[in-house]
Amino acid sequence: MQLSTGRFVHKTLTALAVVLLLLAATGPAASAAEFREGEIVTIGADQIIDDDLYVFGNSIIIDGTVTGDVFSAGGQITIHGNVGGSINAAGGSINVTGRVGKAVRAIGIGSGLQV
Repeated sequence: MQLSTGRFVHKTLTALAVVLLLLAATGPAASAAEFREGEIVTIGADQIIDDDLYVFGNSIIIDGTVTGDVFSAGGQITIHGNVGGSINAAGGSINVTGRVGKAVRAIGIGSGLQV
């Protein structure tokens, strides 16, 4: 069976999103988190997420500050803001130019990965 590239990427990103959610579910029970999803998800430069951030969308842009970890799955992920913890990302294109306090774990499918 042969899948088109777009369909393959969609299925792969869906599977990765499920994996990220499962990883999130195994975290500390007392921790709170912020969840965002949509076609285009933007965290503005003046926004501060004082927690972990779970974000899913076709286009994800984080220009603000996240004090915890970022878990993201999307078509195009751009992180120019600062992340106090780690970044865990799966997407068609991933671009990280902001400061990251810990590690960057990324899977880029398609046009690439730039950290």
